[in-house]
Amino acid sequence: MNWIKKIFRRRAERMNDSDFFEGYEAFITGKQLREPEIITLPSGEVNYKLRENEEEAIQYFDKAIEKGYIESDVFTFRAMCLDRLGYYFDAIDDYNKSINLDPQKANIYAARAIIKCSISDYEGSESDIHIAIQLSKWENENNKYWNKWWQKVGYSSATQYYEEHLTFLNRCYLNERNCNSEKWKEMLEEKERKNLILIRRDKSSLNTLL
Repeated sequence: MNWIKKIFRRRAERMNDSDFFEGYEAFITGKQLREPEIITLPSGEVNYKLRENEEEAIQYFDKAIEKGYIESDVFTFRAMCLDRLGYYFDAIDDYNKSINLDPQKANIYAARAIIKCSISDYEGSESDIHIAIQLSKWENENNKYWNKWWQKVGYSSATQYYEEHLTFLNRCYLNERNCNSEKWKEMLEEKERKNLILIRRDKSSLNTLL
């Protein structure tokens, strides 16, 4: 566990840097804006609602990164916002950065898998969800958090949620390759069309709030 102590010691030392601390505060503000609201329905069923403030949250995450808060979580949260706004390729870029900084978080691979579906990268999505399933079985604080989260909305664990997503992939996309070659060809053509039109975020298009 020495590596964990080193991480916290390094972060504590960086907190003495005024820019880094300002970046950390910006991250916390953005995270609070982005965290979903848990809702209990009249039937007793629990669901969650995402707040519609992605553009504002993104600007706090931008500020955090500019100030030197280069941590996995800030890229994860910014990617979530970019995904909601339809900037799938920017979101994938941020998830890639998050994974490079912390490659053991199952939820990041699962989130990237879902976005890859959105750009018709079904094989990439399948690969990511397999990694998420394996990592979700480890005993660590991140998995404990996400197990509790998915239990609130009706799943037994994060692993079950990821496995259901894999089943969805196999049923709706990957099996088409074996049973309907024409359909698979259409999917590949759709993937090519989407990749030719890379929708990227234009920072200047967002209002400057900070």
